Amino acid sequence: MAAASVSLKSYGSETITAYSCSTCKNKNIKTEARSYCKICDFCFCDKCVNLHNQLFQNHVTYGPKEMEEWPVAIATQKFLENCEVHKGKKLKLFCEDHSQLCCNNCVLLSHRQCSKVTLIADTTLPVTDHQQLSDKINSILDQLIKLQINWESNLKSLQVSYEERLIEVRSMRKRINDTLDKLEETTLKEMDELNASWNASLKFDVDTCSRLRTELTCLCDAIKKIGKKNKELAFIAHQKSEEMIKQVDKYLNRN
Repeated sequence: MAAASVSLKSYGSETITAYSCSTCKNKNIKTEARSYCKICDFCFCDKCVNLHNQLFQNHVTYGPKEMEEWPVAIATQKFLENCEVHKGKKLKLFCEDHSQLCCNNCVLLSHRQCSKVTLIADTTLPVTDHQQLSDKINSILDQLIKLQINWESNLKSLQVSYEERLIEVRSMRKRINDTLDKLEETTLKEMDELNASWNASLKFDVDTCSRLRTELTCLCDAIKKIGKKNKELAFIAHQKSEEMIKQVDKYLNRN
């Protein structure tokens, strides 16, 4: 049958994009079909349809503009018959209790207690205006397209906003870093100056203490060595010691 030689370039796509030529397929050659003959139930490419028309002048063939006369594509048939719950299983039954299409697994697992499960082949097709149904689907598709465009626009806006905020954060981070660098530089300079000042002051005090200790120690040793041997030197040592003690007391009180 012709249906066996019909294929989709993209399985599950919305429209049939190509039919394979039945004659070429029998020769293991894949060629896109451009015509269909109902009597032969075959699809033909442009080359094969010319040979067909020469052999069967009374046969009517249908071109791409008359797709309603062509058979249902196998890909379309598989797409419709495939059970969404149990992949690879065909929808063969209909549960009227749940208004649900079922494969054998569906019935076995979920619809064994249902009272109205019938073969799809035995069901009566609902009276529906196909054009009305098609218009309804197209209307919903238009809404989905608009909604998708809206979400995509929001996604782009979000990305732009994110990048702007990222630039702001990085700019703020740079300003903070620059401020911290300047603060560090100023603080280190002040610390160096303060350290130098305190270092000089403390070194002066250390030197002063050392000098005063040395002078007092020398005077103390001199007093011990002179004793009562020399009144004049003892008087000088006494006076110098008193003067030195005054200097040390003044220094100690100041510090």
